Amino acid sequence: MALVRSTPAVLLQATIDVVRVSLLTAVLTRISFPLNHALAAWTGLSDRIFFVLISMVIHEGMYYGFNGFFLLCDHKGWLAKYKIERKPNQVPSKQLILATLKDSIVGHWVIQPVTLFYIYPLMVALGTTLHGDLPSVWVCAAQVGVSVLINDVLFYWSHRMLHTKMFYQSVHKKHHQYLGTVGFAAEYAHPLEQFLSNQLPSVLGPLLCGMHVWLWSVYLVWRLWRTYEVHSGYCFRGSLLSRLGLLHASGAEYHDWHHTKNDGNFGGPGNALWDHLMGTETSFLNRGVAKD
Repeated sequence: MALVRSTPAVLLQATIDVVRVSLLTAVLTRISFPLNHALAAWTGLSDRIFFVLISMVIHEGMYYGFNGFFLLCDHKGWLAKYKIERKPNQVPSKQLILATLKDSIVGHWVIQPVTLFYIYPLMVALGTTLHGDLPSVWVCAAQVGVSVLINDVLFYWSHRMLHTKMFYQSVHKKHHQYLGTVGFAAEYAHPLEQFLSNQLPSVLGPLLCGMHVWLWSVYLVWRLWRTYEVHSGYCFRGSLLSRLGLLHASGAEYHDWHHTKNDGNFGGPGNALWDHLMGTETSFLNRGVAKD
């Protein structure tokens, strides 16, 4: 008999996940807010350039630091008890990893700063500020919650579209060269996929909410942490940080199935709500279940 999950249970878990992330991000933003004015004063940069700079420092620090650490763990055997089992053909080659790093040069160091530079005036027009007061914790949490929901909706549907015959071979197959992922694989994608599934879902919520630059910065750290962790090839289920709700063990296991089996689980890095509603998690739920 095929396994299914009850919709109320899935909705409850999705709600808990969004509320947890929203409140945690809002509280951390409030606590660290004095750094916003200190850094702005210390750099002496214009608001626009400061926004570009802090966004890039966060992105590149996470991309090379976070993902580099897990790649080092692969080579040194660190955290081995949390490593998701890999078949030989699922271990990415050095050539693929080098191609990924080379591919990132233009996107990270040319396209990214230009995009951030030109999107900032639009964000300001919709309420974003650097020097203004930070909204209350509750407003910050609401803005993060809305951004998470928008991200998950756009990611699920754009990702599912990329698995259609029209787009898979010509666009999405590049990302699926990783049969077993590492963190760097998260952004190894065709430019169209980068825009539709990575950049637009991440930016649209904060843009529409008029997020304060500092809240955007903290949100961006979490957003990148989540996507890199679920691509890392490590599942920290049972660890202290996972039990405290600070890691994404379920997302890592869920999205790893998508890459290793290429069967369903189009959402998952956030929560599995849309996969449940649209019936695209059946194979994952029934893994290991004997057929009649």
